[in-house]
Amino acid sequence: MAAPSNNISLLGIRREFANNNYGSSTNFTNVSLGAISQGTLGEVNRLNPNIRSSPRGPSGYSLGDYRSYDHDFNFLLAAINFNYGDALFRPDSYEAAEYGVTAGIPYTKAYLAANTPYRELTKLLNKNSRKSTLIASKSAATDISRNNSITHTDEGEPMMSGNGPVTYDYPDNDPHAYRGSLHGNMKLGDGATYQVLRIELNSSGTIVEYEDYANTAFTNSTNYVSLRTLFVNNYNYASWGAGLYILVFNFGKWVYREGPRNSINGDADFGNIRYSEFQVFKAKVD
Repeated sequence: MAAPSNNISLLGIRREFANNNYGSSTNFTNVSLGAISQGTLGEVNRLNPNIRSSPRGPSGYSLGDYRSYDHDFNFLLAAINFNYGDALFRPDSYEAAEYGVTAGIPYTKAYLAANTPYRELTKLLNKNSRKSTLIASKSAATDISRNNSITHTDEGEPMMSGNGPVTYDYPDNDPHAYRGSLHGNMKLGDGATYQVLRIELNSSGTIVEYEDYANTAFTNSTNYVSLRTLFVNNYNYASWGAGLYILVFNFGKWVYREGPRNSINGDADFGNIRYSEFQVFKAKVD
């Protein structure tokens, strides 16, 4: 239970910090607003709108700054899954009319920006000016050069370059060869999975706070690399300006390329390698 929007009790805020229940009956003595604000009793959840917009900062939050404060405020629900629990990555005509957005374009909710409640998620170019990033190893985690698509040949004959770099095979010259699913015009949500990273930049373009919201099905992969590492290694961001940003990673999948050496086709269901190709979409929420 979050704090109310007015008539805020210091004891209630202490209870909210203790057990996420402003209205609980738990009793505390010697409650200090300074101890709460400075993080002595737990880190202040600065993603709450009133806290985030306060000009005072952690050393001097007033009691009024805790209006509607929710200690376990759900950032993903507020910014991504606000569409009745779903992301608004491809609004249909009915959703577009309801939210006042353009159909077919991905959006995040700029819940800290009252005048522009929804912001378009735009696809980034990486440091190599590519619309998608392909990494070859967990240790390097940086974009690599593409191989041309492979034309399968009969057993014993060398592989040959095929139909260009838009859909390419990886690993290079693998006997089965896999075709990547991402392309320059790929829509957000058309990949194998999407994952979310939140970053905060200061005026110098430095990341001062971040949170990786990747789900356990993704992070449990033996080849998992943190979203922050993938982002920092492959994208420029120093000139964006101070603020809170959402980064949505659209991860590709791999399909077998059918040919004389490989009669298999369809999804390459071998797990780890399918998360090595991704695109990143960005929006600023404050």
